[in-house]
Amino acid sequence: MQLQKTLVKIQPQLTENGLSVYSGELTLKAVIEQNMRIKQAFPNLPNEWYEIFQNRIIENHFTDNRLVDAVNYVIDHCQYPTPTIAQFIQYD
Repeated sequence: MQLQKTLVKIQPQLTENGLSVYSGELTLKAVIEQNMRIKQAFPNLPNEWYEIFQNRIIENHFTDNRLVDAVNYVIDHCQYPTPTIAQFIQYD
């Protein structure tokens, strides 16, 4: 398995809230590392959640840095026992 494999390469882009500050790529290594952090912080999430989450971060043009920042934000601010995918996606 190639952990440095690029899943998505992103240029700065205009979003509905303005210009995203993130550009770069989304790598398999970053996805795995952040999934592990989410699993540690929220151990009750089902395995199926992670498959949907990965699809959504790819479709929403996440980069490694945006993913790390989103995971940090949700870990710090989640007010419910388990987060929703939307809480991660809406970051930025």
